[in-house]
Amino acid sequence: MSKYANKVKKQARTSKQETFEVDPDLLDAEWIKCPECHEGLKSNNLEHHMGKIHHEKMVLKGKGKNDLLPLLALFVAVILIVAMGIYFFYSGKGEDDHDHILEPTEGWLDTYSPVNSVGTSDNDWWTTYPNQNPDRGNIVSHPSWIEERLKDGPILVFAHSDNCMPCIQQQESVDGIMKNHGDEIFLFDLLSGVDERASEIFKIYDPNGSPNYIPLTILITIVEDGFGNERIGWHGIEGATGGEWLTNYVKDAISYHYLNVDDWS
Repeated sequence: MSKYANKVKKQARTSKQETFEVDPDLLDAEWIKCPECHEGLKSNNLEHHMGKIHHEKMVLKGKGKNDLLPLLALFVAVILIVAMGIYFFYSGKGEDDHDHILEPTEGWLDTYSPVNSVGTSDNDWWTTYPNQNPDRGNIVSHPSWIEERLKDGPILVFAHSDNCMPCIQQQESVDGIMKNHGDEIFLFDLLSGVDERASEIFKIYDPNGSPNYIPLTILITIVEDGFGNERIGWHGIEGATGGEWLTNYVKDAISYHYLNVDDWS
């Protein structure tokens, strides 16, 4: 073979620069033998020797895969943190911390008289099931999470879907209420089929009983019954109500709660 041919062969091998793997544990020793020419070398000179003499790149066995593990663990940790942040953000949407006690805004409440009285008729605040309900006159078993929250302020519950027209219309009314009275009433915004509390609300607070229709809007406060006892009062309605209807009941709920909460146990 001619010198020219040898030169071409060497140049082709150099440009390709093949790789070889070395067990990283072998590099812990001070001396190591070259895997190509078996020359004794200082371990820390092996990579330079292989590149310079043999035109091969040294790669530690398993190094590429092992290097990905810390990055993968970091990526998974970031995803979990973001997911938890999103969960807690949306699970607390429309709800204040339990430690926060609502205080009615000064001004309108000083001269306000509730529009709707306590009773069993369609427009009344009810302490039992109303006349239109199959369980009329029976005591309502309020969920513990409602009673616990009611200690700190009146409650607005909005159970709905995100794609029905009455739900969208009622959402606008609820948004308007929370803009004007969000510091005076707690909101539970419950998406039907997603939040299990929505199913519980339909079973307990649908004023007409089953079948249930969305949206369902419930106001819950503390009222005084006909015997002078402070009890949980509520009112509910299916469908879109419009802003005026909702404003009247929200203001009633705030007023009744402010007047009766201190004597309620």
